[in-house]
Amino acid sequence: RLQYSNRSGYFLKIKKRGATLAFLLRARMLRSLFLLYYNNMIHMSYIVILVLAMIGFFIAFFIHHKKSAQEKMVCFIGKDCDAVVKSEYSTFIGIPIEMLGMLYYGLLAALYFLFLLYPTITNLQAVFWVLVITSLAALFSLYLTFIQGFVLKEWCEWCLTSASICLLIFFIELKNIPVGVVEFIESIQLSLLVINNLG
Repeated sequence: RLQYSNRSGYFLKIKKRGATLAFLLRARMLRSLFLLYYNNMIHMSYIVILVLAMIGFFIAFFIHHKKSAQEKMVCFIGKDCDAVVKSEYSTFIGIPIEMLGMLYYGLLAALYFLFLLYPTITNLQAVFWVLVITSLAALFSLYLTFIQGFVLKEWCEWCLTSASICLLIFFIELKNIPVGVVEFIESIQLSLLVINNLG
């Protein structure tokens, strides 16, 4: 009877260890599936941002071309686009807004093209600086939209489309942060220190 009891205890331990091992394997499998899903989603979001940046670049280029050629811009919503793109608010520190847009979208497209080609360079420092750039662009787009609606009281659909693209890129980039807010801030302390010193 004692020998039978020892065997039962031995098999019970083996059964418990087997259950623990099965649980760990399932947990590891779920973690692997989650990482695969997350990486695929990040990869897709990079492609989406790249496409949006290219669209934004061509919109800014179109506006610049129309202004340079002194051609009237056609707005399909029935508003006067020229009143917006040729207003006193169409430049910032002496630089045409559409040129800034071309620079921003071109830089963003180049960055995300590199991120897709070389995923290893996409560290938290890079994510932070891209987030800073997209945040500033989104805020500037909101400012320009405010100017259209409350100062000029005219709407330019090309400008509104560009502003929507800026906001969409910002929210996608915000969603791409791979860790919690506290951990993210801790990981970019060096970048924050650089900004503080520049200030």
